[in-house]
Amino acid sequence: MSEQIKETEIQKMIEEEARRYAFNMNLRLIGECDTDYNIRKYTSKRDFKAGANFAFTQLQHANRWRKVSEELPKIDKSVILVTNHPDDLKSRDTFPIWNENYIIVLKRDWKYWKPIG
Repeated sequence: MSEQIKETEIQKMIEEEARRYAFNMNLRLIGECDTDYNIRKYTSKRDFKAGANFAFTQLQHANRWRKVSEELPKIDKSVILVTNHPDDLKSRDTFPIWNENYIIVLKRDWKYWKPIG
């Protein structure tokens, strides 16, 4: 639930920044061709939102929980691990993946992982 709230807040922030970006972008261009102001305002806002949403989607994908049975982390990475369900805070731990032996322990004892940083 809290991730949905964060996503909604981020979408609202993207919308507000897109409006601000479009306004500021068009202030600089007003003297050039005033008849196209509304078109430029719309396309500036649309383009800003598209870029921000793309970056947000990439960040969400990179920070998602992964099932150990479906994907394993790379060696030399630190991860957050969960034994049961990602929402179960009691079963979480951090774990450095130094070599193949750590991957074996990960497969044996854990169900989900998520990259740190």
